[in-house]
Amino acid sequence: MLDATPTIPEVWTSRAVGLETVRAFLADVTPEQLDGSRASFGQTFTVLGAIQIVIFEEWAHHVYATRDLTALESP
Repeated sequence: MLDATPTIPEVWTSRAVGLETVRAFLADVTPEQLDGSRASFGQTFTVLGAIQIVIFEEWAHHVYATRDLTALESP
């Protein structure tokens, strides 16, 4: 929802659930499942491609968060 205003604890909880979901999936996924495809937002992705997007997004958020925190902490 665009008008959602979650609290910080709600965001942390949601993030933890999402991370656990991905970890559980990765623990049991097979190579055949990774080669499978799924359609979303009018595009078709392999399962592996979708996982790569999730990992890239996590990395990008980390880069920007640490950059911004460094800037905020600098005198």
